[in-house]
Amino acid sequence: MGGTPPARRGSSRREPEAAPERPTRPTLRTVGTRRPTARRPEAPAGASKGARAGGRTTPDRARGASPRRRRRTPRTEAREEILRLGGRSGVRDYDTLMRAAEAFAAGRERDALRLLRPLRRRMPEAGSVRELFGLSLYRTGRYAEAAAELGALVDLTGTTESHPVLMDCHRALGDHERVEELWEELAAASPSPEVMVEGRIVRASTLAERGRLGQALGVLRRPAAAVRRPREHHLRLWYVLADLEERAGDLPAARRWFGRVRDHDRAFADVAQRLAGLG
Repeated sequence: MGGTPPARRGSSRREPEAAPERPTRPTLRTVGTRRPTARRPEAPAGASKGARAGGRTTPDRARGASPRRRRRTPRTEAREEILRLGGRSGVRDYDTLMRAAEAFAAGRERDALRLLRPLRRRMPEAGSVRELFGLSLYRTGRYAEAAAELGALVDLTGTTESHPVLMDCHRALGDHERVEELWEELAAASPSPEVMVEGRIVRASTLAERGRLGQALGVLRRPAAAVRRPREHHLRLWYVLADLEERAGDLPAARRWFGRVRDHDRAFADVAQRLAGLG
């Protein structure tokens, strides 16, 4: 989800792909992008306490908290949405959505699209379906269709969570003005730090592609320097900043940022090769 290392055709632990429409530098689509909210099927009603969250007991259950005090998760919201909109076929439809989410997480986006198309036709107002369908289109390089789908998601829900991917779709399509408009919406919404970082990456990559390399570096340098406890999205931020520093001719800075990525995850994208190429 721009020059982001979101390339998650499954995870950031893969070498970036070349963008299909034109040669370009790393972007959300080439270094890993945000996973959809519906990642994993919920345990069926009556399952053991450890069945939720992939077999681990959640903090709420470990403390014996009342169900009324537990916050609803995005996965729970998706389930409620599909059961409400699907009617009699709701349980089966939710199972289909979860299988599509698993296919997406495993890098099988075309399988996800095949599973999602019937749901998309019957439940166009289901935000969980729209999101996963749009992200799957994005992963397969169908940027115009992905932009339409994720734009509809924004209209339906008002969410900005998918804005970085939507921005990257418009970046790939050459619509730089729309990228800036979406960035302004994202910044005004103050989303999660991860989403904000990915938005910055796309914006910086867009500026760099327009020849505004100095501005692009300005978008990333301060947030990159402020990181104290790096997470995966910070590694993507550092990777793209290193790439831009190399393009700007500041090889010591490029080595420093690529080195930080490698120090935290030696298998991240192609960081080892990039460092080796800098000597």
